[in-house]
Amino acid sequence: MVSSTMFEDKLMHLFLAFSFLCLLSNAKPVIVVKENLMAGDMLNSSTLLCSTRWTFCMSFVDSPEDSGLSYLVISKENTIWVTWTANSNEPARNFSGVLTLDLSGTLKILRQDQDPIILYSSPQSTNLNTMATLFDNGNFVLQELYPNGSMKSLLWQSFDYPTDTLVPGMKLGFNHKTGHNWTLMSTVINGSPASGAFTLEWEPTSAQLIIRRQGQIIWASGTVRNNKFEYISEQVQEMYNYTIVSNEDEDSFTYTTLDNKSIEWALHDNGQLLDGKGNIIASADNCYGYNTDEGCQRWDVPSCRHDQVFNTFKGHFNGKYNVTFDTNTSSTISVCKAACWSDCVCFGFFSYFDNNDTGCIFYHGDSWEFINDGGGSSFHVIVTKSSKYKGMKKWIWISAVMVTFLFIFVIGVICLIRRRRGATNGFSSSNKLGEGRFGTVYKGKLQLEKEVAINKLLSSRQMAWELWTDGEGLKLMDSAVHDSFDQNQALRCIHVAFLCLEEQAVNRPNMSEILSMLTNEGALIRLPQKPALFSFRRRDDIEEAESPAY
Repeated sequence: MVSSTMFEDKLMHLFLAFSFLCLLSNAKPVIVVKENLMAGDMLNSSTLLCSTRWTFCMSFVDSPEDSGLSYLVISKENTIWVTWTANSNEPARNFSGVLTLDLSGTLKILRQDQDPIILYSSPQSTNLNTMATLFDNGNFVLQELYPNGSMKSLLWQSFDYPTDTLVPGMKLGFNHKTGHNWTLMSTVINGSPASGAFTLEWEPTSAQLIIRRQGQIIWASGTVRNNKFEYISEQVQEMYNYTIVSNEDEDSFTYTTLDNKSIEWALHDNGQLLDGKGNIIASADNCYGYNTDEGCQRWDVPSCRHDQVFNTFKGHFNGKYNVTFDTNTSSTISVCKAACWSDCVCFGFFSYFDNNDTGCIFYHGDSWEFINDGGGSSFHVIVTKSSKYKGMKKWIWISAVMVTFLFIFVIGVICLIRRRRGATNGFSSSNKLGEGRFGTVYKGKLQLEKEVAINKLLSSRQMAWELWTDGEGLKLMDSAVHDSFDQNQALRCIHVAFLCLEEQAVNRPNMSEILSMLTNEGALIRLPQKPALFSFRRRDDIEEAESPAY
């Protein structure tokens, strides 16, 4: 007999589950609750399948866009956290999804006017005694039963087909017996279950977790030692215990929580890996190919992107720029981002995903600014990387003052030397102008020496520009002080300096803009154009115009 307390608990669980499902799917109230799916049974939009303790429930839910599409999902009770989706890339239209288990042991999703989705099909032609059960760990299992109801064999389980969420006990790795991979895959955007660009995998050779974006490894956890990964916060890892298996049957990674609570890991559409408490496990969204911070991996990137990142702002662009479109339906946010990143003239993009569609709008140009007024659509804008180091402003000022002082000192020395040379080398008969009361008067060579000095300065400027555009801007710094300054701050100073050297005065920043760029970590800094490398007038013209009149 069920006690009154247990009965009340059941009713409360049922009410909460009903409320959750109505909130998540906007569907009609659930009227049937199942604990198992037996041969011949079905699960539709009016049915809820829950684990014994009601920890997890399964049902069809509607698309967040209210487009008539429905998905078969497993969710944690009293939350909107979907831990598994059976048909991420194949939704049922017109709310027509029905999960069935037929007498031959075939588990499938039927859809109106669409091909069924086969989750499992028995190789045997005879009828099987089967049952599908959702367990309290979140695993949906199809098993063959003996006549007495005990389990004979495991036929299929949802844990073998993870989507974007890793549940304690769910594996990552490779099954050598079946050739099956256990891989986590991000969604295309937050709120849409379709598969995205990022995957979380187990790398058995180096015994570490890796995140790929479109096949490219962008982040790695580092080898696990003493139950800790090198590039995952120790504070976060204190609540987890890892199990690593490597034998002839499989190479796999699983985790459990030390308090036996179900805390899931979710791979987000931007490449972040977060747990159910909001803790950051991996920040692959901060990996740009040129840095190795916190597990980021290097890959080939254009030299123009040596110190830049994407930031998302709401506002609009001003200035002169061009716009190009990519209307390909497979162009997701990650595809747009990678395309813009590889194009040095692209300074930002807008994704159609803001309107629940695919495609990209790219912005190109040299003379532009972004008005970050918080209104309008969200734009992904390439900006100079903000330093993560403390004392950034102090070191920017120190670097700027040092560079300015050295520049003035060098120019002063050059001018002094040239003046002395001009005062001595000019005493030749070819430069004699005449005789005066106080002696012979000679034509000065200062202007010609000035031309030579400036041409050398411009040649140095050309060399500096080439080093910076080749991603080797740090070669402009004295190697003797490489250990005493922050590289990102130095590159930021050089970046601003090139803006000050642009040929058109209207394109050069004023002092307030320079101060903002050097002291404001979030300041947007556009790419500089090639510095002014102008040619001088003919020597005769200079002599005629610049020679003193007597």
